[in-house]
Order: sequence, then C-alpha cells, then structure tokens
Amino acid sequence: MTAQDVQTLRRRLGWTQRALAAALGVTVTTVARWEQGARAVTPLAATSLGLLAKAHGPIRKATRARKAAAHEG
Repeated sequence: MTAQDVQTLRRRLGWTQRALAAALGVTVTTVARWEQGARAVTPLAATSLGLLAKAHGPIRKATRARKAAAHEG
C-alpha cells in the first residue's frame, strides 16, 4: 500500500488522521508518516487498511480515474 493509497482511503472515508490512527491502534504521527511516504505501512496495518478499502471499494481504480479526468479537462 502506497502513501497515496493511505491518504486516498482516509479521505474517501471522511476520516481525520486521528480517526484512522485510532481505528488502527497507531499514533497520528504514524499515519502522517505513512501518508508522506516517510514510513512503510506494516504488514498488519496494510491488512487492516486493505479490509477498509475492500469494504469501501478499490483505491487504485478511483485514484487512476481521478487522475485521468484531471488530464482530460
């Protein structure tokens, strides 16, 4: 899971970094570092984030579609 994936999922959920951190049992600093690409997402956190993504639809497709639409306009 990339930094962009984490941020995209969090925003799509409408959650703050604090809310995502609480849901995953990590610190807000950890979520911020994931989103900045300064720290790799742990395997356990990646699994949890993957379950959130699955429950709310694919991340990568939404990101690609948004980027494609931005380049068309």
